[in-house]
Amino acid sequence: MALWLYPWLPLTALLTRGELPNAERAAAMSEPLLVVHGTADRVVPYDEGLLLAQAVPGARFLSVPGAGHDDLDAVAGASLTRAVRAALDDWVR
Repeated sequence: MALWLYPWLPLTALLTRGELPNAERAAAMSEPLLVVHGTADRVVPYDEGLLLAQAVPGARFLSVPGAGHDDLDAVAGASLTRAVRAALDDWVR
């Protein structure tokens, strides 16, 4: 992500060694997964959230139109709370 966000920074390649295989790690989890991602996220590309959810069988993906990285609750409001509650209710049954 650092290389994607800061390609102009000369030392980025030296400071960012290795990768974080999030999709592989998530796919190995036995716990349920809910990925919530804003369509206007400038920190983590929207497609990365989709790929993460697609890597995990049974994962849920909630897209929040117009939300960025830090304002999911402000943009989604009560619909975010309802979606999280619905997922939790399903998982504890």
